[in-house]
Amino acid sequence: ASPSMSSTPPSDEEPQSPNRKTSQSKARGNPDRPSPQRVLMLVILYATCSSTLSITNKWAILALPFPGVVTACQFIATAGFVFILGKFKILDVEPP
Repeated sequence: ASPSMSSTPPSDEEPQSPNRKTSQSKARGNPDRPSPQRVLMLVILYATCSSTLSITNKWAILALPFPGVVTACQFIATAGFVFILGKFKILDVEPP
């Protein structure tokens, strides 16, 4: 038998593949999968935000008949909100 050309010494432990489940993760459930309660909460929150934004947009268009201005205000507010959350490290924001 010829000597191995590998620079790392052989290990007694079996290498773990990323798809292999460990007994610890089986005991706690899949940590990457949100609980049904969290999914339900997020769906309700999304539906609430979406319907509120729709009603607010209708009111804004009635008061200010310039859709471009309404859209620009929403974009500026969103950009500012994301910027502030990024500065406080609450949200991961990619650099420009």
